[in-house]
Amino acid sequence: MGILQVDVHPSEVGLDADRLRRVADFAGAFVEDGHMVGTDVLVARHGRVVLRSTAGLADRENAVAVADDTLWRIFSMTKPIASVALMMLHEQAKFRLDDPLSAYIPEFADLTVATGMTQTGVRLESPISAPTVRQLLSHSAGFSYGWFQDTPVDKMYQDAKILSVGSDLESMVSRLAKIPLAYQPGTQWRYSVSTDVVGRLVEVLSGQSFDQYLQERIFEPLGMSDTRFHVPEEDLDRFATVYGPSESGGIEPSDNNFLRNFIFRTFRWCRCR
Repeated sequence: MGILQVDVHPSEVGLDADRLRRVADFAGAFVEDGHMVGTDVLVARHGRVVLRSTAGLADRENAVAVADDTLWRIFSMTKPIASVALMMLHEQAKFRLDDPLSAYIPEFADLTVATGMTQTGVRLESPISAPTVRQLLSHSAGFSYGWFQDTPVDKMYQDAKILSVGSDLESMVSRLAKIPLAYQPGTQWRYSVSTDVVGRLVEVLSGQSFDQYLQERIFEPLGMSDTRFHVPEEDLDRFATVYGPSESGGIEPSDNNFLRNFIFRTFRWCRCR
């Protein structure tokens, strides 16, 4: 395990150095116990880094250690980035939180709601109210993700290839709008493709592609020089391998395409400097 250079001593920003060290030890123990292959921990306060700790390997099969420039997929941590992008447009008065989605994405004007199954198919009803941008941001707009088993809507997501990696946001949303909602908007929380729709909403409101907007308005201003949608060929040696559980109970490189490509059509990985 390695402790990398930090900006200031933790005490200068009101943190305890000994307790922070426990964080590094805790993360390192996951590697020592065989539960993880490698870890990378960073703690900052008031914009000052007070802990940076790496342990283990980014690529076990080729004996590549985790380094301070290792590239990682950030998976669902793309969700807050997308939400920040949309709220920046809210600050510009581009929309109101309680506006219906259909005001900006007309495909959502004729949605139905799946309420169960009958002998002849899915039972449908009209939405009590139209899903709003606020509900979209809070995963309460009626969408699902395609991997749950408690609603026929998820099978429809699979059949329509909603999570297809090769799909852009516009075509993904177009297919999604043809599928019933999994529940009445605003009545429950359900982890979903809502953030994918947030990305498309950013495109519609900004007039830019999602990646262009994020690059120009978030990544470049914040100096996030290693945050992109695809890994350049020259940086592939810095890209950490994805691992998953093996049948024997250990850890092995994952050949699960869903796990390796779990994104919302856009991000592949993220690292901020």
